[in-house]
Amino acid sequence: MISLLLLLLTIPLTVTSSSQCNVLYQLDDMSYCKLGQPFDAYRYYGCSCSGISPDKPIDGIDRCCQWHSQCYNYLITSKKCENANSPFFCLYKWECVYQQPACNNDNKCLQSVCQCDEQFINCLAKYPYPIITRKCQYYDGDPVLKVLAGGANKH
Repeated sequence: MISLLLLLLTIPLTVTSSSQCNVLYQLDDMSYCKLGQPFDAYRYYGCSCSGISPDKPIDGIDRCCQWHSQCYNYLITSKKCENANSPFFCLYKWECVYQQPACNNDNKCLQSVCQCDEQFINCLAKYPYPIITRKCQYYDGDPVLKVLAGGANKH
């Protein structure tokens, strides 16, 4: 009975540790490295960053998000990351050197994902850090997208 319990306790640890793609916090850490600010201000920004309408960026920041999505999509479609469920969940190696993210991975997929994130943060650094989250105004009559864009009427 005790050996069965020990076996069951090791199963989740084995699954978790065998995957190199399981975390999301690295982009936030890179943001702190380069921008000195958290990534939070970008999560619901515009049309591309928010995911409401990725093909309709509202400004330079939103174009950075559009490019970042395209970079990840390329990694998936080109099969550079065949063994990963999604580049969004890859744990890669990088370090902050003089406020600049620097990727260092032997695995080509992890290096590519890291470079997508690094170039994304460098793109965002070209623009002032957003104090106010700009909303996506494009919703093409779709009421769900209108709510996501912040355009719903309040009663």
